[in-house]
Amino acid sequence: MRILKTFTSKHFKIKKISNGIYAAIDQLGGGSFSNSGIIDLGDQTIIFDTFNTPQAAKDLRDAAEVLIGKQITYVINSHWHGDHIRGNQIFEDCHILATQKTKELMDAIHPERIQQQQNTIEQLTSYILTLEGECEKEDNEEKKQLLIQKISQLKEIEHTLPSLRLVTPSVTFTENYTLKGTRREIQVVSFGGGHTSSDLFLYLPQDNLIFAGDLLTVQNHPFLRDGNPEEWVSIIDKMVTLSFDKIVPGHGVIGSKTDLIILKEYILKLIEFGRNKDEALKEEIQQFYHDWNAGEILQMNFEYMLSRS
Repeated sequence: MRILKTFTSKHFKIKKISNGIYAAIDQLGGGSFSNSGIIDLGDQTIIFDTFNTPQAAKDLRDAAEVLIGKQITYVINSHWHGDHIRGNQIFEDCHILATQKTKELMDAIHPERIQQQQNTIEQLTSYILTLEGECEKEDNEEKKQLLIQKISQLKEIEHTLPSLRLVTPSVTFTENYTLKGTRREIQVVSFGGGHTSSDLFLYLPQDNLIFAGDLLTVQNHPFLRDGNPEEWVSIIDKMVTLSFDKIVPGHGVIGSKTDLIILKEYILKLIEFGRNKDEALKEEIQQFYHDWNAGEILQMNFEYMLSRS
């Protein structure tokens, strides 16, 4: 009798995509803050993105060992944002792969940012206490649940800050990097920068699958401020020419090529709003995407697009 291997974590939910390929989907209130991936190459295991906290990354490593049971050799960072790389210290014994530009951005931005957060832990603790007081008084159940989730996430950050260290990529490339195993081959691809100044995605042609990082968010507002929206549209146009059935986003549920097209339309609408400062279009965007998660990002996107004009 075959025993089905499983793994549970408060930080993420494991979704089996095919034999030897798993997506770790962010659980609200945990310490992941984004999605990740586990890929069996046959003779080695690959991790795609390492979450926002080391404790979530530790569960990710444990999950890979349970589900695959082979040595983790490479960890891939899709871009420099903390919610995708702050778990790197759990994989310090592995090759960590990213674009050269991503490594440069991590080196330039994160040391000061981490130090500043570590120096202000007391303020974070005080803020959490304030939110807990608000939560106790909140009568609206929906708002109460959102506060509970936010408090839980902030406590994950509070817990991890004292021991958080920046671990940057040890292997870098510019456009393409191929990893070959006895079971499958994967292609690490960068078409430049869209979501940030440099983004990569993981393409598994044999499995008709992409791990997109934040080049795709599904039913989630994408963060535009650190990138180039026009270039992002161009990258999506290139991605949709590839052969794939499923795509794992940086945030949200597993999607398809259609979700890339939906995101492209969203970005194009924001570009048009920024150019024309059309309040009617702004209202249309707000109404059309009202049910997307991370709604606070939409106002940031409006402000960013106006600042570019």
